[in-house]
Amino acid sequence: MAPFLNVAVQGYDPQNALSLGLASELSYQGAVAIQNQTAQWGFPQCQFFQNKQSDKEAFIAANDEAVMVVFRGTNVDQIKDWLADLDFLKQSGPWGEVHSGFQYALSSVWSPMKAFLMPLLDSGRKLLIAGHSLGGAMAVLAAADLLKEGRPVHNLYTFGQPKAGNGVFARAMNKRAKPYYLRFVNHNDIVPRILPSKIFDYQHAGQRLYFDGSGKLHRGSYWSGELWDRIAYKWLPWLVPHEDFGDHAMTEYIKKLQ
Repeated sequence: MAPFLNVAVQGYDPQNALSLGLASELSYQGAVAIQNQTAQWGFPQCQFFQNKQSDKEAFIAANDEAVMVVFRGTNVDQIKDWLADLDFLKQSGPWGEVHSGFQYALSSVWSPMKAFLMPLLDSGRKLLIAGHSLGGAMAVLAAADLLKEGRPVHNLYTFGQPKAGNGVFARAMNKRAKPYYLRFVNHNDIVPRILPSKIFDYQHAGQRLYFDGSGKLHRGSYWSGELWDRIAYKWLPWLVPHEDFGDHAMTEYIKKLQ
């Protein structure tokens, strides 16, 4: 079996993007399915974490070279209710301010996860953190917590992630993690666009990688093409299907990553 991760690469790597995308998709499964699949991927050590009160889940999988920390997000069939209940409240974070709901979500599972994670990191394994949707925001906040403690993060990949914090937080993350913080956005996915920047000072960090309507990946600036996507979506609906929520599905990200 080919290696699941290309651990030697820090930053963007197509193999790692697909592998961490598959791991993020796997996070929506139960503990047994996660443990069985990660073992097939070459990660014999796996621990599932769940907080039933907050309904948050995550897993950590490890082999001799690497540790994956993956947070479950929000299912597409629940995303409309999640967005309707979403507020704009912030609280103090590792740097600046972060979204209070996302911080609560992380805090509900993070303490036992850190207790399991630290001995694995002490052995020199490389740390890769990932998540989709809300799980992406949790991944960013987890990475920030570890970075503030001086723990190295090898790669941070998120998919359809909402903004996690304010401008101060985003600039601090970029200063420390931008070369290896990859934030994927699929076409008209609505979730990365929520939490307005101008009014509430929520800002994205990391390197933005955008899949256009044809599935082509654009790294760096592609605002003209995205502007056309948005105009066509709003004013020419007969040309562009309403994909805001469909484009958010992790299955759609996997199709583009393959």
